[in-house]
Amino acid sequence: MLDEFERKIARELDCAIPEEKQRGVLADASWTSRIKERICDLGHRNGFVVRSEGCREADTGEWLFDLVWVDKQEDNDRFTGMPLAMQLAWGRHLTEIVNAFEKLLVAKAGHKVILFQRSSPNEVHNVMTVLLDRIKSFQPLAPDERYLLAGYSYEQQVFVYEPVQMSIYSHLIEMTRIFTPPWLRIQR
Repeated sequence: MLDEFERKIARELDCAIPEEKQRGVLADASWTSRIKERICDLGHRNGFVVRSEGCREADTGEWLFDLVWVDKQEDNDRFTGMPLAMQLAWGRHLTEIVNAFEKLLVAKAGHKVILFQRSSPNEVHNVMTVLLDRIKSFQPLAPDERYLLAGYSYEQQVFVYEPVQMSIYSHLIEMTRIFTPPWLRIQR
């Protein structure tokens, strides 16, 4: 289930699908700028400093990720948190999407968002399965990590969203299942 930030991000993304994209005549670079502008504006409305290239309203240029929201202290000199890290991966090859996504695995951000595109919702879900596997296998697992996997299906002209919340406890439960002999496992 999407949390409040993720719902706001999803609304902005859904509104960023222009008619030109639906007709297939909008280049990825132009669409990227529109998306960044909307997410940048959302960050400012929520009181964050925004860092991104190709976004007129960003406070500074890109830093580590395609777009980040930053918490800073009053003196605007001390970095105190990163509520959002976002990567956009419009490449057609799975390796391009995975490479962009793997940067998010190391981010210390409250929300980690990956945007990608595939032809069908089924292909979007296939990519999401690969990304979920990457999340589960990355160590160490940070407490209460949240990811928003957002895949655009250009056949259906919609974003498909998959929120993922991993906690250290869910990982320990998985570890318990692996190392507990079958005769000691509780059946549900």
